[in-house]
Amino acid sequence: MLVFFRACEANLSPGSLATTEKRWLNYTKQEILYKCWLSLQKELTENDCVHIVCDRVTDNTKKWFKNNSNSDIVIKDINPLSHVPPYGEHPYPSYHYGVVNHCIEFFEYFFDVIEVLSEDIVYICEDDYLHTDNWRKVLDNLFNKNYEGFYLPYDYPDRYSIDNTRQCDLHVIGNHHYRTVPSSTLTMVSKAKTFNRYKIDLLRAGVFAEDSWTWKVFKQNICLCPIPGTSTHLQNNCITPIIDWENVWNNV
Repeated sequence: MLVFFRACEANLSPGSLATTEKRWLNYTKQEILYKCWLSLQKELTENDCVHIVCDRVTDNTKKWFKNNSNSDIVIKDINPLSHVPPYGEHPYPSYHYGVVNHCIEFFEYFFDVIEVLSEDIVYICEDDYLHTDNWRKVLDNLFNKNYEGFYLPYDYPDRYSIDNTRQCDLHVIGNHHYRTVPSSTLTMVSKAKTFNRYKIDLLRAGVFAEDSWTWKVFKQNICLCPIPGTSTHLQNNCITPIIDWENVWNNV
């Protein structure tokens, strides 16, 4: 597996907007980043490679990554948005005024690496997603069935409101249940050839560091997530249902 881990220590508040909102259970960004990295690494081996794409990451944290890795790692620094010519700031600040990971340069690097690949499983993972001990097993269960769509290891509670417009298809594949999802964040898995098919959509999304393109692409190509989820976005009101995530955190 090829993982692109998007790390940003400067993004102190949840999401891409520079707010003062507290993170999950009031943990600091560094605590969350470190725990999420360790939970990801528990299911990786020396046969896997993680490209750590660093936007404002300290040398101490880069050293920590190297000392806490089961997989092969590559560290790639990208420029913070405020340092990218010719703007000095986002080209459309009134539309997106937050402190964000620099997605334009991230996706350019991403496609430079995967454009010659085809069947490889590729995981774009942002730095605030905590994983269960079986996240890799459930993922492999799906992709070993010649699956070529998109996959999200996490779920969201708002998908289960009593609302008949929020319908989904439920699949039994191998030994697990998976449901269809209409959209996602930039944390997702697919084969390299599937990502390459939507290269222009992802490069466009990088301009605004947003994920609205997923609504269109997931209608053209299926996207599934496991039930229950095997990862969670550590933001308040975004926690994957059913799993005791405090227990997962404490056991990492």
